[in-house]
Amino acid sequence: ICKLRFIVVAYCNCATPIMAAEGNNIRRYIYRGEEGEVIPRDGQIIVIVREDVTVILANTFRGHRNIIEVICHENVEKIEEYAFWRCLSLKRIIM
Repeated sequence: ICKLRFIVVAYCNCATPIMAAEGNNIRRYIYRGEEGEVIPRDGQIIVIVREDVTVILANTFRGHRNIIEVICHENVEKIEEYAFWRCLSLKRIIM
């Protein structure tokens, strides 16, 4: 298993705007791993998994066509069923 390390810049309960290199407005969302967590469905989103999350719950991001990237960390042990099903804009998941 390949493990990449990264630094999470901020923890927040909401999506925060960041500017992408090409000038598009892309927001980042800090995933807390909570049951029933509401993930924004508008605008392009980069999901950053909070460092205390060990499981990405089933169906969490299912059908979120606005997610373009997910950044995990070495503590993520499991991604449950259909977590990223029908995330049609998802280009990469960094583990």
